[in-house]
Amino acid sequence: MSRLFYTGGLMVDIVLGVPRLPETGGDAFATSHRISVGGGFNVLSAARRDGLPGIFVGRTGTGPFGDLVRAALDAEGLESAHPTVHDVDNGFCVVLVDDSAERTFITKPGAEEFMSTADLRGLDVRADDFVHVSGYALASLSRKGPLSTWVSSLPAGARVVLDASPLIGDVDPDVLGSVLARTDVLTCNAREAGILAGLPSMNHEEPDHGRALAALRSMLSSSAVAILRDGPRGTWVASPERPDGWREPSPEVVAVDTNGAGDAHTGVLMAALAAGVTLPDAVVRANAAAALAVTRHGPATAPVGAEIDETLARRTR
Repeated sequence: MSRLFYTGGLMVDIVLGVPRLPETGGDAFATSHRISVGGGFNVLSAARRDGLPGIFVGRTGTGPFGDLVRAALDAEGLESAHPTVHDVDNGFCVVLVDDSAERTFITKPGAEEFMSTADLRGLDVRADDFVHVSGYALASLSRKGPLSTWVSSLPAGARVVLDASPLIGDVDPDVLGSVLARTDVLTCNAREAGILAGLPSMNHEEPDHGRALAALRSMLSSSAVAILRDGPRGTWVASPERPDGWREPSPEVVAVDTNGAGDAHTGVLMAALAAGVTLPDAVVRANAAAALAVTRHGPATAPVGAEIDETLARRTR
């Protein structure tokens, strides 16, 4: 059975609901708060809930945040590849969710930054496995070197999924180029696509999805897939079979919290591909999962497989 190796970080999200972001030097009263495990846990749990077992490649620490991370992994039936780091806690992320359901992050790394070449080389990655690489990890001073070298040496058949992340613009070009050369699926949101493609217009009211998608695919090998997620606008996809790309619409929902929606999309996409679902159908399934996730408060709100099945069944009635 295929497995997901997650190479990013697990940390704790401190989520604050605010009417709007304060201006520089200002303040705002939070209308809600929540503390939960986020980061890569969102991807791992989304994939696991749709049938793809996961292994966390990084480290957990000692302290209140590390305890929360380990408890969350255990509750989802997810494995951890390496022992705990002592005297260092896991990191945390302050997430500000405004009344438009958009989110803004401030991250403080921790034990999840501990990753060595030896840690990675000791992993038994098989030809039918998935390896998830996050732009956050590639922007990390301590993780980018070992990770980019290891990804280049993975066995043929193991599928590498690169999730750009908001920090993709901070990744060293040589590191990014090395990982892109081995990437099978590149997935990013509209802002991240604009950064990679050099198209600031992707942040405007009428982004040029086709142009951005073409630029993304030009960075990849001829056998790779580029995915551009743009929330309620849908998902744009380009593949070797359909290099000019196409759009898969997203289900219409009322979003209350977009935190973790991209992670839900990516996790379910990998689970569907691992189950042998075709790429177009896998994207449709991932769109449904992300749509369900944004109707719920919290980062790890990916639905279970039966919920996705029911949503898709309603669309075809």
